[in-house]
Amino acid sequence: MVVLVFSSSELDTNTEIAVEIAKQLQCSVHFLYIKRCHDIHPLKRARDLFSKQKWNSTHIDSAFPDLQKRRLMKLYSSISFQTGKPNENMHHFIINYCNKHNIDLVLFLENMASSLRSKGKKLNIISLSDKLNCPVLRFNYKSNKLNIQDIIIPVGKSLPLKILIAGSYIGRVFQSKIHLISLPKKFLVNGHEEALCQYKAYHLLHDNTNLEVECITLMSKNIEEAALRYAIEINADIVFLNSNKECINKDPVSIY
Repeated sequence: MVVLVFSSSELDTNTEIAVEIAKQLQCSVHFLYIKRCHDIHPLKRARDLFSKQKWNSTHIDSAFPDLQKRRLMKLYSSISFQTGKPNENMHHFIINYCNKHNIDLVLFLENMASSLRSKGKKLNIISLSDKLNCPVLRFNYKSNKLNIQDIIIPVGKSLPLKILIAGSYIGRVFQSKIHLISLPKKFLVNGHEEALCQYKAYHLLHDNTNLEVECITLMSKNIEEAALRYAIEINADIVFLNSNKECINKDPVSIY
């Protein structure tokens, strides 16, 4: 599991929740520090520009102070840390890292009660999610207590099988309720296919798990906006992002 970190202060607050999720799911956790170029001091940027030197590993590792590393490692041993270079394309960095390490899940921590655009200035998560081969989700750190009650899965024109598997697995651990979000059929070009996908998604979860599943259609310009708006409305804990991408496993899958 990859956890995206946008500031060193986040290591002091919500990353412990990510560690708890990794422990519950029994998976390793990779913290990726996403540092913007304009976060660096202007004089340092100018020096690096004129010298044409890239940061070495010492500078990269310094994004994660040793004290914070040791604190997190005490909580859970299966942790790794990595930081992108300031002149590196962050989308490429995340995608290449996930592909190289066969990442199964990308976790994006935020407070959904805040503005939806607060993190978008740093990284376009929805655009990124369309390019990854694994589910991407936002986790709402509304409290310090890890209690995942509501999971939102948007369903587009293709069955998001990998996302349904990940959502059902997390839901089973925490006995969560899953909300399947889609857009009204009459406002879509391929409305029949999308309605059929929501029907299939519902029965896949209903017939193979004991989780509570709810189907909802919402008016919105796109499925991601609808899902995020509904997540704020019900103060949901998790919302998946990349449902529009066809995440279909070629092999038959049962969810138990």
